[in-house]
Amino acid sequence: MKKNLLFIASLIIILVSCNKEEEVEPPRELSVQVVADEQGLEDFLSTHFYNYEDFQNDDLQPELLIDSIAGENSEKIPLINQVKKSSIRVKNNDGVFVEHPLYTLVAREGIGEAPTKVDSTYLSYEGILLNKNTFDRSVAPVWFDLTSVVRGFRE
Repeated sequence: MKKNLLFIASLIIILVSCNKEEEVEPPRELSVQVVADEQGLEDFLSTHFYNYEDFQNDDLQPELLIDSIAGENSEKIPLINQVKKSSIRVKNNDGVFVEHPLYTLVAREGIGEAPTKVDSTYLSYEGILLNKNTFDRSVAPVWFDLTSVVRGFRE
């Protein structure tokens, strides 16, 4: 009897959670989406800063932290004034190239030669969304073959 009740309860939950009338929004054209993404990124970069003072001491290995410019942080330098903006060309499904902005922050310049697109690198990373939720992270450093990672990361 308990198994039947559990089965019926599960079936009801599945049926109630399925909404056949819910419409799925079709994907936007790449050229439209890139404009919306660029505006969102520039809004974020204009209203946030990173702990740049911690990176001025070469003896420290600080973690990069991003915070909002507000209250006691109102005098901090926004990220938009510290990043280098470039662009990369990405081919859409129709074979047309669309320019994507790429923002690069150099918290501390390394020494030696910079890696090229065909090198491998040993690094820790964190991917965050504009709402500051982490979507991917490596706590320990990882080797990356730059020929096999997404283009923005490779750049």
